[in-house]
Amino acid sequence: MHPSDAIIGSQSSLLKGKKIVLGITGSIAAVECFELARDLMRHGATVVPVLTPEAQKLVTPYAMSFATGQEAITELDGRVQHVTLMGDV
Repeated sequence: MHPSDAIIGSQSSLLKGKKIVLGITGSIAAVECFELARDLMRHGATVVPVLTPEAQKLVTPYAMSFATGQEAITELDGRVQHVTLMGDV
């Protein structure tokens, strides 16, 4: 169990079963992404962080991975993440 799993659904189940892809860009607001991700998780969501190259100058992928318990995506590669993250929509 990842340490971040302990907070999932701790405030409500409003977002239970939802996967939120959190896009993080190079704005100074990127430093708030940790709190946003954790708030979403407290309401039951799974949060997958996606960081642009500019965002990675402000926030490390490792830190976002640790905060969310999900691998931070930093580039699109052969795994076609833009399709697989959407699942059965």
